Amino acid sequence: MWKNGIRPDNYTLNTLVAVCCRCGDTNAAYDIIARIQAFGVQPDDVTYNILIDATGKRGDLEKAWALFEDMGHRKLEPTKITFNAVASACAKAQDAARAIKLLTTMVERQHDIDPATYWALDEASVGDSEHAIALRSQLKALRTPETPTKVMSAS
Repeated sequence: MWKNGIRPDNYTLNTLVAVCCRCGDTNAAYDIIARIQAFGVQPDDVTYNILIDATGKRGDLEKAWALFEDMGHRKLEPTKITFNAVASACAKAQDAARAIKLLTTMVERQHDIDPATYWALDEASVGDSEHAIALRSQLKALRTPETPTKVMSAS
């Protein structure tokens, strides 16, 4: 593509990254990102969502969390898809402490907690008895799983 002078865009980038991630080759995804950045195309929130989802499903919460934090450094606003992907990564790792941090971020940014997010965060408490009670108490105080609500800061 680039050898023929065709300039890639974010749609191209995200499509190629998604294909690599679906095949389990995140290294190839990062290589493609680097090559396309040479054309001035920067990863966007969709690119990050794809990478966070792939690394989380692979069980690499540390990498998924680092990508989530990198979004903030790049001034990219996380979306519902981003939060659900990170929540799922917390659930897979059974890391309630990290889920509490995510929930706090969602409350601070006034993001919706939909049923998928709620259940993923709740699942994170399964293997982390030290933080499970705190996480479940915070979730219960915010909403019930049947009714999505806008999370508002307690201030």
